[in-house]
Amino acid sequence: MNISDPAIQWLAYELAGILFLIVVWSSIKARRKKKNRVKVANALIKAIQNQKSKRIEQLKLVLSQQYF
Repeated sequence: MNISDPAIQWLAYELAGILFLIVVWSSIKARRKKKNRVKVANALIKAIQNQKSKRIEQLKLVLSQQYF
């Protein structure tokens, strides 16, 4: 067996191709997870802002009834 043997070179190219596919697949998977996390975080921020605005309106109503 010699390093310049075509069978060994072919196996090396196949291995490189398989590793490339694994890297591409894992990066796509990580990107999808990141998109999902961003989507969940944005929904949570929107919910918190809605709750805050509702509390402000309720407080304004209570204070206006007490002092006016």
